[in-house]
Amino acid sequence: MQIVKAEPKVKTKFELKAMPYEKIGDNLLADLHDRIEDSIKEYYEYYCRSLFEEMLIDKLRI
Repeated sequence: MQIVKAEPKVKTKFELKAMPYEKIGDNLLADLHDRIEDSIKEYYEYYCRSLFEEMLIDKLRI
């Protein structure tokens, strides 16, 4: 954009227009993957904390 704006103001038949943002299939798939990963991560962290607590209790019983 800086190069285009730095050019002299000469009228051409080409215009730069703002392109609408459209999510394509790859972006939708990546978003779905991220949401699934985030939800699984929460369950995994909960599992790890629970496992650690159980192992700690077992060690303290000995």
